[in-house]
Parts: sequence; C-alpha cells; structure tokens
Amino acid sequence: MSDKHEMPDEIELLFEIYAPTVALLTIDKSKSVILSKIGEIKGERISGKIVAPSAERVCPMADGSFRLDSRLTVRTTDGALISINFNVLSNGNSSDFGLIENGAPMRAKIVFLIGEAHLETADPRYRWIERRRAIGKILELEIGAGGFMKCEIYAVSRFGS
Repeated sequence: MSDKHEMPDEIELLFEIYAPTVALLTIDKSKSVILSKIGEIKGERISGKIVAPSAERVCPMADGSFRLDSRLTVRTTDGALISINFNVLSNGNSSDFGLIENGAPMRAKIVFLIGEAHLETADPRYRWIERRRAIGKILELEIGAGGFMKCEIYAVSRFGS
C-alpha cells in the first residue's frame, strides 16, 4: 500500500463492552466522572462482568472536543480479573463536548471515536492480551441518567511495512 495512513494488516475483535452509567459526578466544568460498576464484555475468547472499581472520566478540551479516559475492571466468566484502560480523544469537532454535556446521545455515525486500549491481568490464562496492541472504537456514548458506553476492542496483530 502506498497510502501513508495504512490500516493494520490484521485485526481481531476481542470483545464488545456495554457499560451503563450508574452515577454521574460533576467535579467542575472541566471534569465529569461516570461510575460504571456494572455492565459486561462479550467476545469469542474473553467474556465477563464489569465490577468495581470502574469509571470513565470525561474532560472537555479547549477546541470543544473531549477526552474520555475509561478504566474498567472485569471479572471473566472463568474468574480472572482484567484491567482495561481505554483512552479516547474525540475527532476535534468543536460541538462534540457540547452535545454530550447537554445529554445528547453520540453514535458512531455522528462522532467517530477511536482510541488506544491497554489490557492487564495477573492471570496466566490471559497473559496473551498484555502482548497485543489494542485499539477501541466507541459505537455509542450517552452521558447522564440512563446513559451508557458501547464500544468494541480490537487486537492488532501487526502493522503494514
């Protein structure tokens, strides 16, 4: 490929995350914390429930975009604990944060949100996830009462030469 923005040669969908909002804590105009101590992940090789401590922090940026820092703890169906840190920066549209601040749902068709995911565990059965680079794509994000985050996490096998 001659395109300087090559896509990875191989990606594998690890799991989907569904994390409903339990509580929204507004620190100030620049920070909101979303508690997500319930929810689930579902995938072919990894599935489980989101457990405490888990939360997302939303921070508006000067240009109207926002940063989402998601830290989830998952207990897999076979009892392992996995930490997922997912960091997203919105695409820079000046209305991004205004939309979610006013309670409007964000869908992948409206705002494309992609970020880097770090997965960690002490369980030897899942150590393979620590050796993989992971990216995530937010499909839906709604802040406030009844809100939720729905996203997909992918492992990237290798990048084009």
